[in-house]
Amino acid sequence: MTKGGAENSEFGDGGVLAPLRRLALRLINDFIAISSPLRRGLLSLALPHSHVHLIPNGVDVQRFAPRSAGDRREMSSTKDLPADSILLLCTGVIDKRKNQHLILAALAELRLRYVNLWERTYLLLAGPFHNSIYSDRIIRQAGELRLRGRVKFLGSLPQDELAVLNGLCDICVFAGNNEGLPNVLLEAKAAGKPIIAFRADGVEDIVREGIDGHVVDFGDVAAFTRKLSELIEDNGLRYRFGQNARLDALERFSIERIADRYMREVYRLDEKEPAGRPADELAPRRTKIG
Repeated sequence: MTKGGAENSEFGDGGVLAPLRRLALRLINDFIAISSPLRRGLLSLALPHSHVHLIPNGVDVQRFAPRSAGDRREMSSTKDLPADSILLLCTGVIDKRKNQHLILAALAELRLRYVNLWERTYLLLAGPFHNSIYSDRIIRQAGELRLRGRVKFLGSLPQDELAVLNGLCDICVFAGNNEGLPNVLLEAKAAGKPIIAFRADGVEDIVREGIDGHVVDFGDVAAFTRKLSELIEDNGLRYRFGQNARLDALERFSIERIADRYMREVYRLDEKEPAGRPADELAPRRTKIG
């Protein structure tokens, strides 16, 4: 059984289905949690450690990959963006659980406190409008904060276009707080992009603080803006973080790597490897440049 989502509510003790849930737990041979918080939740149910595996989702590192400077110039031209602009990419449905309002608030603070950096910064929101009330709020907020010329709503995009966009942006920004393991962060890493995110379940399984991105306390817009300003201002830092992100994606999150772990740890196809490997397979490596 693979456990995704952001909580273990389906295994709750209450309700008429509680006996069936307990029976189901006894019948399942192995549990796979896609993030550290989810694994801790499963272990809190007194499940055997050796049968609760921490194996994240994988990412297609061929599709999501860095792009050339020529591709970037072409995109800037087609989207009517300055050639020297800094592009922030926020991917996901426009919905309260994605908290795009926090990203807009950080962008507004950048405009007030870091005018020289603001002048070349654009935010691309790639995702469909999901909740009409929240969507209206975001559009209204962009206008009230005088951000409309710097925020582009791209709507729902095919995976191939998202892959290209990830490869061409400068920084991935993320504010979701109801995720098991944010796939959009895996895609950004594979594309070789630094990440700035608010702290939430699964985020720190992906982003290595000070190595390939920054993680700040959830809702701390001021801290988010400070880290954003540092990355916008420092081309070398963006490059190092991006290189480290790509290397880490290849090492820990490629589809091939994840498939191999399933074969070894769950299906036990490698007799040299004992069942129930340590749970630190997802622990962030220190592989880095700079």
